[in-house]
Amino acid sequence: MRVILLTALWATTAFAGERTLVLAAGDCHDFDVLDVTTALSNELGGRLGGDALDSGLALDRLRPQPTSTVEAVRHALDAAQTKFYDGKHDVALEGVRSAEKEIERLPATAETWKLQAQALVLEGLVLRALNDTKGSDEAWRKVLSRDKDYALDRDLYTPSTLKQFEQVRKDSARALRVELSVRSSPAGAEVLIDGRSMGKTPWHAALIAGTYRLVLVSGEQRSFAHEVVLNKAVELQVDLPFEAAVQPRRPLCVSAPPQSAIDSGVRLAAVAGAEQAMVVRNESPSGEAGFISVTVVDVKKGSTLRVGGMKLQQAHTPQGVSSLADFLVTGKSTPPVVTFDGTRPVEAVAQKTAEPPPPALAASSEPVVTASASGGTPATRLFSFGLMGVGGASLVTGLVVFAAGSSDRSELSKLIDANGALPPKGSAGYTRAVSLLSSTQTNLNLTLGLCIGGGVVAIAGAALYLLFPPESELHAQLGVGRGGGWAGVSFDF
Repeated sequence: MRVILLTALWATTAFAGERTLVLAAGDCHDFDVLDVTTALSNELGGRLGGDALDSGLALDRLRPQPTSTVEAVRHALDAAQTKFYDGKHDVALEGVRSAEKEIERLPATAETWKLQAQALVLEGLVLRALNDTKGSDEAWRKVLSRDKDYALDRDLYTPSTLKQFEQVRKDSARALRVELSVRSSPAGAEVLIDGRSMGKTPWHAALIAGTYRLVLVSGEQRSFAHEVVLNKAVELQVDLPFEAAVQPRRPLCVSAPPQSAIDSGVRLAAVAGAEQAMVVRNESPSGEAGFISVTVVDVKKGSTLRVGGMKLQQAHTPQGVSSLADFLVTGKSTPPVVTFDGTRPVEAVAQKTAEPPPPALAASSEPVVTASASGGTPATRLFSFGLMGVGGASLVTGLVVFAAGSSDRSELSKLIDANGALPPKGSAGYTRAVSLLSSTQTNLNLTLGLCIGGGVVAIAGAALYLLFPPESELHAQLGVGRGGGWAGVSFDF
Protein backbone atom coordinates (compact mmCIF):
# COMPACT_ATOMS: atom_id res chain seq x y z
CA MET A 1 0.00 0.00 0.00
CA ARG A 2 1.32 3.41 -0.95
CA VAL A 3 1.86 5.88 1.92
CA ILE A 4 2.11 9.60 1.27
CA LEU A 5 4.06 11.88 3.60
CA LEU A 6 2.19 15.11 4.28
CA THR A 7 4.04 18.38 4.66
CA ALA A 8 1.04 20.66 4.15
CA LEU A 9 0.03 23.19 6.76
CA TRP A 10 -3.18 21.82 8.29
CA ALA A 11 -6.20 24.06 8.12
CA THR A 12 -7.18 25.67 11.37
CA THR A 13 -10.86 25.34 10.53
CA ALA A 14 -12.48 22.12 9.31
CA PHE A 15 -15.73 21.92 7.39
CA ALA A 16 -18.18 20.37 9.84
CA GLY A 17 -19.90 17.31 8.40
CA GLU A 18 -18.00 17.53 5.11
CA ARG A 19 -15.34 14.85 4.74
CA THR A 20 -14.67 13.99 1.11
CA LEU A 21 -13.15 16.33 -1.47
CA VAL A 22 -12.95 15.61 -5.21
CA LEU A 23 -10.17 17.50 -6.96
CA ALA A 24 -7.91 17.29 -9.99
CA ALA A 25 -4.12 17.18 -10.01
CA GLY A 26 -1.58 17.38 -12.81
CA ASP A 27 -2.22 19.58 -15.86
CA CYS A 28 -4.88 22.12 -14.87
CA HIS A 29 -5.27 23.14 -18.53
CA ASP A 30 -6.35 19.64 -19.56
CA PHE A 31 -10.06 19.99 -20.34
CA ASP A 32 -10.55 16.20 -20.15
CA VAL A 33 -9.49 15.94 -16.51
CA LEU A 34 -11.34 19.16 -15.59
CA ASP A 35 -14.57 17.96 -17.18
CA VAL A 36 -14.44 14.52 -15.57
CA THR A 37 -13.62 16.09 -12.19
CA THR A 38 -16.66 18.37 -12.46
CA ALA A 39 -18.97 15.52 -13.47
CA LEU A 40 -17.64 13.22 -10.76
CA SER A 41 -17.88 15.94 -8.11
CA ASN A 42 -21.53 16.57 -9.02
CA GLU A 43 -22.32 12.85 -9.00
CA LEU A 44 -20.67 12.22 -5.63
CA GLY A 45 -22.17 15.37 -4.13
CA GLY A 46 -25.63 13.91 -4.69
CA ARG A 47 -24.65 10.56 -3.20
CA LEU A 48 -22.58 11.67 -0.20
CA GLY A 49 -24.73 14.62 0.80
CA GLY A 50 -23.26 16.29 3.88
CA ASP A 51 -20.12 14.14 3.71
CA ALA A 52 -19.07 15.83 0.46
CA LEU A 53 -16.92 18.93 0.83
CA ASP A 54 -18.03 21.60 -1.64
CA SER A 55 -14.95 22.39 -3.73
CA GLY A 56 -16.43 25.80 -4.56
CA LEU A 57 -16.58 26.74 -0.87
CA ALA A 58 -13.08 25.42 -0.29
CA LEU A 59 -11.73 27.43 -3.23
CA ASP A 60 -13.60 30.54 -2.10
CA ARG A 61 -11.95 30.32 1.31
CA LEU A 62 -8.44 29.71 -0.04
CA ARG A 63 -8.49 31.97 -3.07
CA PRO A 64 -11.62 34.19 -3.14
CA GLN A 65 -12.45 35.73 -6.49
CA PRO A 66 -13.63 39.35 -6.80
CA THR A 67 -17.32 39.97 -7.35
CA SER A 68 -16.79 43.66 -8.10
CA THR A 69 -14.11 46.03 -9.41
CA VAL A 70 -11.95 48.61 -7.66
CA GLU A 71 -13.79 51.39 -9.47
CA ALA A 72 -17.22 50.02 -8.51
CA VAL A 73 -16.19 49.75 -4.85
CA ARG A 74 -14.85 53.31 -4.93
CA HIS A 75 -18.21 54.53 -6.26
CA ALA A 76 -20.03 52.55 -3.54
CA LEU A 77 -17.92 54.22 -0.84
CA ASP A 78 -18.57 57.65 -2.34
CA ALA A 79 -22.31 56.92 -2.29
CA ALA A 80 -22.13 55.78 1.34
CA GLN A 81 -20.25 58.96 2.25
CA THR A 82 -22.94 61.07 0.56
CA LYS A 83 -25.62 59.30 2.61
CA PHE A 84 -23.59 60.01 5.75
CA TYR A 85 -23.42 63.74 5.05
CA ASP A 86 -27.15 63.70 4.26
CA GLY A 87 -27.79 62.37 7.76
CA LYS A 88 -28.92 58.92 6.54
CA HIS A 89 -26.55 57.11 8.88
CA ASP A 90 -28.15 53.66 8.84
CA VAL A 91 -28.12 53.57 5.04
CA ALA A 92 -24.52 54.83 5.01
CA LEU A 93 -23.43 52.10 7.44
CA GLU A 94 -25.07 49.40 5.33
CA GLY A 95 -23.35 50.76 2.22
CA VAL A 96 -19.88 50.96 3.74
CA ARG A 97 -20.05 47.46 5.22
CA SER A 98 -21.22 46.05 1.91
CA ALA A 99 -18.23 47.73 0.26
CA GLU A 100 -15.90 46.23 2.88
CA LYS A 101 -17.10 42.73 1.97
CA GLU A 102 -16.33 43.42 -1.68
CA ILE A 103 -12.88 44.78 -0.76
CA GLU A 104 -12.05 41.54 1.07
CA ARG A 105 -12.49 39.66 -2.21
CA LEU A 106 -10.29 41.98 -4.27
CA PRO A 107 -6.66 40.97 -4.92
CA ALA A 108 -4.35 42.26 -2.19
CA THR A 109 -2.67 45.36 -3.66
CA ALA A 110 -1.73 48.87 -2.56
CA GLU A 111 -4.94 50.14 -4.18
CA THR A 112 -6.96 47.61 -2.16
CA TRP A 113 -5.38 48.88 1.06
CA LYS A 114 -6.32 52.48 0.21
CA LEU A 115 -9.94 51.42 -0.26
CA GLN A 116 -9.85 49.38 2.96
CA ALA A 117 -8.52 52.32 4.97
CA GLN A 118 -11.07 54.71 3.42
CA ALA A 119 -13.90 52.32 4.25
CA LEU A 120 -12.80 51.83 7.87
CA VAL A 121 -12.40 55.57 8.47
CA LEU A 122 -15.88 56.18 7.05
CA GLU A 123 -17.31 53.34 9.14
CA GLY A 124 -15.82 54.97 12.24
CA LEU A 125 -17.44 58.30 11.38
CA VAL A 126 -20.85 56.71 10.80
CA LEU A 127 -20.71 54.70 14.03
CA ARG A 128 -19.81 57.82 16.00
CA ALA A 129 -22.82 59.58 14.51
CA LEU A 130 -24.89 56.59 15.71
CA ASN A 131 -23.37 56.98 19.22
CA ASP A 132 -21.43 53.71 18.92
CA THR A 133 -18.09 55.00 20.17
CA LYS A 134 -16.70 51.53 20.89
CA GLY A 135 -17.44 50.33 17.36
CA SER A 136 -16.00 53.52 15.91
CA ASP A 137 -12.76 53.13 17.87
CA GLU A 138 -12.49 49.51 16.71
CA ALA A 139 -12.83 50.50 13.03
CA TRP A 140 -10.14 53.17 13.37
CA ARG A 141 -7.92 50.82 15.38
CA LYS A 142 -7.96 48.40 12.43
CA VAL A 143 -6.49 51.12 10.23
CA LEU A 144 -3.78 51.99 12.75
CA SER A 145 -2.93 48.34 13.44
CA ARG A 146 -1.91 48.01 9.78
CA ASP A 147 -0.35 51.47 9.46
CA LYS A 148 0.52 53.18 12.73
CA ASP A 149 1.45 56.39 10.86
CA TYR A 150 -1.87 56.68 9.01
CA ALA A 151 -3.18 60.26 9.26
CA LEU A 152 -6.45 61.92 8.32
CA ASP A 153 -6.41 64.81 5.87
CA ARG A 154 -6.84 67.97 7.96
CA ASP A 155 -8.59 69.70 5.07
CA LEU A 156 -11.32 67.05 4.91
CA TYR A 157 -12.16 66.36 8.56
CA THR A 158 -13.37 68.51 11.42
CA PRO A 159 -11.08 69.34 14.35
CA SER A 160 -13.17 67.16 16.67
CA THR A 161 -12.83 64.16 14.34
CA LEU A 162 -9.09 64.70 14.07
CA LYS A 163 -8.80 64.85 17.86
CA GLN A 164 -10.83 61.65 18.31
CA PHE A 165 -8.71 59.81 15.75
CA GLU A 166 -5.50 60.87 17.47
CA GLN A 167 -6.87 59.64 20.77
CA VAL A 168 -7.46 56.22 19.20
CA ARG A 169 -3.85 56.31 17.97
CA LYS A 170 -2.63 56.88 21.55
CA ASP A 171 -4.82 54.09 22.89
CA SER A 172 -3.62 51.74 20.14
CA ALA A 173 0.00 52.39 21.10
CA ARG A 174 -0.79 50.94 24.55
CA ALA A 175 -2.93 48.03 23.26
CA LEU A 176 -2.00 44.36 23.67
CA ARG A 177 0.32 43.17 20.94
CA VAL A 178 0.86 39.64 19.67
CA GLU A 179 3.85 38.21 17.83
CA LEU A 180 3.40 37.16 14.18
CA SER A 181 6.20 35.44 12.26
CA VAL A 182 5.90 34.65 8.56
CA ARG A 183 8.32 32.49 6.60
CA SER A 184 8.05 31.29 3.04
CA SER A 185 9.65 28.77 0.78
CA PRO A 186 11.45 30.29 -1.03
CA ALA A 187 12.26 33.32 1.13
CA GLY A 188 11.96 36.88 -0.12
CA ALA A 189 8.21 36.97 -0.81
CA GLU A 190 6.36 40.24 -0.20
CA VAL A 191 4.03 40.17 2.83
CA LEU A 192 0.70 41.92 2.25
CA ILE A 193 -1.75 42.43 5.11
CA ASP A 194 -5.13 43.63 3.83
CA GLY A 195 -3.23 44.82 0.75
CA ARG A 196 -0.62 46.88 2.63
CA SER A 197 2.99 45.86 2.03
CA MET A 198 4.66 45.04 5.35
CA GLY A 199 8.04 43.70 4.21
CA LYS A 200 9.57 40.51 2.85
CA THR A 201 9.88 37.04 4.30
CA PRO A 202 11.20 36.06 6.73
CA TRP A 203 9.10 38.74 8.45
CA HIS A 204 8.30 39.29 12.11
CA ALA A 205 6.20 41.89 13.91
CA ALA A 206 4.14 42.50 17.04
CA LEU A 207 0.61 43.49 15.98
CA ILE A 208 -2.50 44.53 17.85
CA ALA A 209 -4.60 41.46 18.66
CA GLY A 210 -7.23 40.87 15.99
CA THR A 211 -7.90 39.18 12.67
CA TYR A 212 -5.76 39.87 9.61
CA ARG A 213 -5.89 38.78 5.96
CA LEU A 214 -2.39 37.88 4.81
CA VAL A 215 -1.17 37.14 1.26
CA LEU A 216 2.37 36.49 0.03
CA VAL A 217 3.43 37.56 -3.46
CA SER A 218 6.59 36.82 -5.40
CA GLY A 219 6.56 37.72 -9.08
CA GLU A 220 3.61 35.93 -10.69
CA GLN A 221 3.17 33.64 -7.69
CA ARG A 222 0.47 34.47 -5.16
CA SER A 223 -0.37 32.52 -2.01
CA PHE A 224 -3.75 31.67 -0.55
CA ALA A 225 -5.60 34.37 1.39
CA HIS A 226 -4.58 33.36 4.93
CA GLU A 227 -6.92 34.51 7.67
CA VAL A 228 -4.70 34.93 10.73
CA VAL A 229 -6.36 35.26 14.13
CA LEU A 230 -3.92 36.89 16.53
CA ASN A 231 -4.89 36.15 20.11
CA LYS A 232 -1.60 34.38 20.78
CA ALA A 233 1.75 34.15 19.00
CA VAL A 234 1.49 32.72 15.48
CA GLU A 235 4.21 31.30 13.23
CA LEU A 236 3.08 30.92 9.62
CA GLN A 237 5.06 28.85 7.12
CA VAL A 238 3.93 29.21 3.48
CA ASP A 239 4.93 26.94 0.61
CA LEU A 240 4.48 29.57 -2.08
CA PRO A 241 5.04 27.41 -5.21
CA PHE A 242 2.46 24.89 -3.98
CA GLU A 243 -0.19 27.48 -3.10
CA ALA A 244 0.39 29.36 -6.36
CA ALA A 245 -0.14 26.09 -8.25
CA VAL A 246 -3.81 25.92 -7.20
CA GLN A 247 -5.91 27.34 -10.02
CA PRO A 248 -8.35 30.15 -9.05
CA ARG A 249 -11.44 28.57 -10.63
CA ARG A 250 -13.58 25.48 -10.39
CA PRO A 251 -13.10 22.58 -10.43
CA LEU A 252 -10.47 22.55 -7.70
CA CYS A 253 -7.15 21.67 -9.35
CA VAL A 254 -3.48 21.84 -8.42
CA SER A 255 -0.79 21.90 -11.12
CA ALA A 256 1.90 19.31 -10.50
CA PRO A 257 4.24 16.99 -12.42
CA PRO A 258 2.96 13.39 -12.80
CA GLN A 259 5.28 11.96 -10.16
CA SER A 260 3.99 14.29 -7.43
CA ALA A 261 0.39 14.90 -8.59
CA ILE A 262 -1.23 12.67 -5.96
CA ASP A 263 0.91 14.10 -3.15
CA SER A 264 -0.03 17.64 -4.19
CA GLY A 265 -3.72 16.72 -4.40
CA VAL A 266 -3.68 15.27 -0.89
CA ARG A 267 -1.88 18.32 0.48
CA LEU A 268 -4.56 20.54 -1.01
CA ALA A 269 -7.29 18.36 0.49
CA ALA A 270 -5.62 18.67 3.89
CA VAL A 271 -5.48 22.46 3.66
CA ALA A 272 -9.16 22.49 2.63
CA GLY A 273 -10.07 20.52 5.75
CA ALA A 274 -11.00 17.22 4.05
CA GLU A 275 -10.55 13.83 5.68
CA GLN A 276 -10.65 11.91 2.41
CA ALA A 277 -9.34 12.99 -0.98
CA MET A 278 -10.36 11.69 -4.41
CA VAL A 279 -7.60 12.83 -6.76
CA VAL A 280 -8.48 12.77 -10.47
CA ARG A 281 -5.64 12.49 -13.01
CA ASN A 282 -5.44 12.08 -16.75
CA GLU A 283 -3.01 9.23 -16.37
CA SER A 284 -3.18 5.50 -15.74
CA PRO A 285 -1.23 4.07 -12.78
CA SER A 286 0.14 1.48 -15.24
CA GLY A 287 1.15 4.13 -17.79
CA GLU A 288 -1.73 3.63 -20.24
CA ALA A 289 -2.39 6.68 -22.41
CA GLY A 290 -5.82 8.31 -22.68
CA PHE A 291 -6.94 7.05 -19.28
CA ILE A 292 -8.64 8.82 -16.36
CA SER A 293 -7.74 7.49 -12.92
CA VAL A 294 -8.99 8.41 -9.45
CA THR A 295 -6.97 7.72 -6.30
CA VAL A 296 -8.82 7.69 -2.98
CA VAL A 297 -6.57 8.65 -0.06
CA ASP A 298 -7.15 8.86 3.69
CA VAL A 299 -5.80 12.35 4.31
CA LYS A 300 -4.93 11.95 7.99
CA LYS A 301 -3.20 8.58 7.60
CA GLY A 302 -1.75 9.40 4.21
CA SER A 303 -2.64 5.94 2.89
CA THR A 304 -4.21 4.96 -0.43
CA LEU A 305 -7.63 3.29 -0.03
CA ARG A 306 -8.38 2.40 -3.65
CA VAL A 307 -7.50 3.31 -7.22
CA GLY A 308 -9.76 2.97 -10.23
CA GLY A 309 -10.35 4.48 -13.61
CA MET A 310 -11.40 4.03 -17.21
CA LYS A 311 -10.62 5.18 -20.72
CA LEU A 312 -11.29 8.83 -21.50
CA GLN A 313 -14.08 8.09 -23.95
CA GLN A 314 -15.92 6.09 -21.29
CA ALA A 315 -15.30 8.71 -18.57
CA HIS A 316 -17.12 11.29 -20.69
CA THR A 317 -20.40 9.34 -20.56
CA PRO A 318 -23.03 9.45 -17.78
CA GLN A 319 -22.79 5.65 -17.47
CA GLY A 320 -19.01 5.86 -17.02
CA VAL A 321 -19.21 8.59 -14.38
CA SER A 322 -21.94 6.69 -12.49
CA SER A 323 -19.92 3.45 -12.53
CA LEU A 324 -16.80 5.25 -11.34
CA ALA A 325 -18.72 6.93 -8.52
CA ASP A 326 -20.12 3.52 -7.46
CA PHE A 327 -16.61 2.14 -7.20
CA LEU A 328 -15.24 5.13 -5.28
CA VAL A 329 -18.05 5.00 -2.71
CA THR A 330 -18.53 1.23 -2.31
CA GLY A 331 -15.30 -0.29 -3.59
CA LYS A 332 -17.29 -2.54 -5.95
CA SER A 333 -16.31 -2.25 -9.59
CA THR A 334 -18.37 -2.92 -12.68
CA PRO A 335 -17.42 -2.32 -16.33
CA PRO A 336 -16.13 -0.01 -17.64
CA VAL A 337 -14.22 0.61 -14.37
CA VAL A 338 -10.72 -0.82 -14.16
CA THR A 339 -9.32 -1.20 -10.64
CA PHE A 340 -5.66 -1.25 -9.70
CA ASP A 341 -3.69 -3.20 -7.13
CA GLY A 342 -0.66 -0.97 -6.71
CA THR A 343 0.15 -0.15 -10.33
CA ARG A 344 -1.28 -3.34 -11.88
CA PRO A 345 -4.83 -3.44 -13.24
CA VAL A 346 -7.01 -6.19 -11.82
CA GLU A 347 -7.21 -8.56 -14.79
CA ALA A 348 -10.67 -9.92 -14.01
CA VAL A 349 -12.13 -6.46 -14.30
CA ALA A 350 -9.92 -5.31 -17.16
CA GLN A 351 -10.99 -8.26 -19.32
CA LYS A 352 -14.64 -7.42 -18.85
CA THR A 353 -14.19 -3.78 -19.81
CA ALA A 354 -15.86 -2.93 -23.08
CA GLU A 355 -16.32 0.25 -25.02
CA PRO A 356 -19.80 1.67 -24.28
CA PRO A 357 -21.99 2.80 -27.15
CA PRO A 358 -22.01 6.56 -27.74
CA PRO A 359 -24.65 8.29 -25.60
CA ALA A 360 -27.92 9.19 -27.32
CA LEU A 361 -28.94 12.81 -27.31
CA ALA A 362 -32.11 13.62 -25.44
CA ALA A 363 -33.89 16.88 -24.80
CA SER A 364 -33.48 16.44 -21.05
CA SER A 365 -29.82 15.36 -21.15
CA GLU A 366 -26.89 17.63 -20.27
CA PRO A 367 -25.04 19.44 -23.07
CA VAL A 368 -22.74 17.21 -25.07
CA VAL A 369 -19.43 17.19 -23.24
CA THR A 370 -17.12 15.84 -25.90
CA ALA A 371 -17.27 15.02 -29.54
CA SER A 372 -14.50 13.25 -31.37
CA ALA A 373 -13.81 12.55 -34.98
CA SER A 374 -11.09 10.50 -36.56
CA GLY A 375 -10.33 9.76 -40.13
CA GLY A 376 -8.28 6.94 -41.57
CA THR A 377 -6.44 7.29 -44.84
CA PRO A 378 -9.42 6.88 -47.21
CA ALA A 379 -11.70 9.12 -45.17
CA THR A 380 -9.12 11.87 -44.93
CA ARG A 381 -8.49 11.80 -48.65
CA LEU A 382 -12.20 11.75 -49.47
CA PHE A 383 -12.77 14.67 -47.14
CA SER A 384 -10.01 16.70 -48.84
CA PHE A 385 -11.50 15.91 -52.28
CA GLY A 386 -14.91 16.96 -50.97
CA LEU A 387 -13.56 20.30 -49.72
CA MET A 388 -11.86 21.02 -53.02
CA GLY A 389 -15.03 20.06 -54.89
CA VAL A 390 -17.22 22.33 -52.77
CA GLY A 391 -14.72 25.16 -53.10
CA GLY A 392 -14.57 24.75 -56.89
CA ALA A 393 -18.37 24.68 -57.15
CA SER A 394 -18.60 27.85 -55.10
CA LEU A 395 -16.11 29.61 -57.39
CA VAL A 396 -18.04 28.56 -60.50
CA THR A 397 -21.32 29.69 -58.92
CA GLY A 398 -19.75 33.07 -58.17
CA LEU A 399 -18.74 33.49 -61.80
CA VAL A 400 -22.24 32.53 -62.97
CA VAL A 401 -23.80 35.06 -60.58
CA PHE A 402 -21.41 37.75 -61.83
CA ALA A 403 -22.30 36.97 -65.46
CA ALA A 404 -26.01 37.17 -64.66
CA GLY A 405 -25.57 40.77 -63.57
CA SER A 406 -23.82 41.90 -66.73
CA SER A 407 -27.00 43.26 -68.36
CA ASP A 408 -27.73 45.50 -65.34
CA ARG A 409 -24.16 46.79 -65.33
CA SER A 410 -24.35 47.51 -69.06
CA GLU A 411 -27.61 49.44 -68.69
CA LEU A 412 -26.26 51.39 -65.72
CA SER A 413 -23.15 52.43 -67.65
CA LYS A 414 -25.38 54.01 -70.28
CA LEU A 415 -27.30 56.07 -67.70
CA ILE A 416 -24.33 57.62 -65.87
CA ASP A 417 -21.97 60.16 -67.43
CA ALA A 418 -18.21 59.89 -67.92
CA ASN A 419 -17.55 61.14 -64.37
CA GLY A 420 -19.83 58.50 -62.83
CA ALA A 421 -22.59 60.99 -61.92
CA LEU A 422 -26.24 59.89 -61.90
CA PRO A 423 -28.94 61.59 -64.00
CA PRO A 424 -30.65 64.63 -62.39
CA LYS A 425 -32.98 63.88 -59.49
CA GLY A 426 -36.65 63.66 -60.43
CA SER A 427 -35.97 62.30 -63.88
CA ALA A 428 -37.00 58.82 -64.97
CA GLY A 429 -33.37 57.99 -65.65
CA TYR A 430 -32.44 58.85 -62.05
CA THR A 431 -34.95 56.41 -60.52
CA ARG A 432 -33.85 53.64 -62.87
CA ALA A 433 -30.17 54.33 -62.20
CA VAL A 434 -30.63 54.13 -58.42
CA SER A 435 -32.43 50.79 -58.81
CA LEU A 436 -29.70 49.42 -61.05
CA LEU A 437 -26.98 50.68 -58.71
CA SER A 438 -28.52 48.74 -55.82
CA SER A 439 -28.91 45.51 -57.78
CA THR A 440 -25.38 45.62 -59.22
CA GLN A 441 -23.91 46.22 -55.76
CA THR A 442 -25.83 43.21 -54.37
CA ASN A 443 -24.63 41.13 -57.31
CA LEU A 444 -21.02 42.16 -56.68
CA ASN A 445 -21.21 41.38 -52.95
CA LEU A 446 -22.69 37.94 -53.61
CA THR A 447 -20.05 37.21 -56.23
CA LEU A 448 -17.20 38.20 -53.92
CA GLY A 449 -18.65 36.14 -51.06
CA LEU A 450 -18.95 33.01 -53.19
CA CYS A 451 -15.52 33.40 -54.76
CA ILE A 452 -13.65 34.20 -51.52
CA GLY A 453 -15.46 31.48 -49.56
CA GLY A 454 -14.95 28.95 -52.34
CA GLY A 455 -11.28 29.82 -52.58
CA VAL A 456 -10.75 29.35 -48.84
CA VAL A 457 -12.54 25.98 -48.82
CA ALA A 458 -10.63 24.78 -51.89
CA ILE A 459 -7.29 25.81 -50.36
CA ALA A 460 -8.20 24.02 -47.12
CA GLY A 461 -8.96 20.86 -49.09
CA ALA A 462 -5.69 21.09 -50.95
CA ALA A 463 -3.77 21.66 -47.71
CA LEU A 464 -5.46 18.65 -46.12
CA TYR A 465 -4.57 16.54 -49.15
CA LEU A 466 -0.90 17.58 -48.97
CA LEU A 467 -0.53 17.45 -45.17
CA PHE A 468 -1.97 13.96 -44.75
CA PRO A 469 -0.39 11.50 -47.18
CA PRO A 470 -1.80 7.98 -47.49
CA GLU A 471 0.17 6.62 -44.49
CA SER A 472 -0.99 9.32 -42.01
CA GLU A 473 -4.12 9.53 -39.92
CA LEU A 474 -5.96 12.52 -38.51
CA HIS A 475 -7.70 12.58 -35.12
CA ALA A 476 -9.59 15.59 -33.77
CA GLN A 477 -11.30 16.07 -30.43
CA LEU A 478 -13.49 18.91 -29.21
CA GLY A 479 -14.30 19.39 -25.52
CA VAL A 480 -16.94 21.66 -24.03
CA GLY A 481 -17.25 21.93 -20.24
CA ARG A 482 -20.51 21.19 -18.51
CA GLY A 483 -22.20 24.55 -17.96
CA GLY A 484 -20.10 26.18 -20.69
CA GLY A 485 -17.30 27.13 -18.28
CA TRP A 486 -14.54 26.22 -20.76
CA ALA A 487 -13.94 24.82 -24.21
CA GLY A 488 -10.99 23.36 -26.08
CA VAL A 489 -10.00 21.58 -29.26
CA SER A 490 -7.05 19.30 -30.00
CA PHE A 491 -5.65 17.60 -33.08
CA ASP A 492 -3.40 14.58 -33.33
CA PHE A 493 -1.82 13.35 -36.57
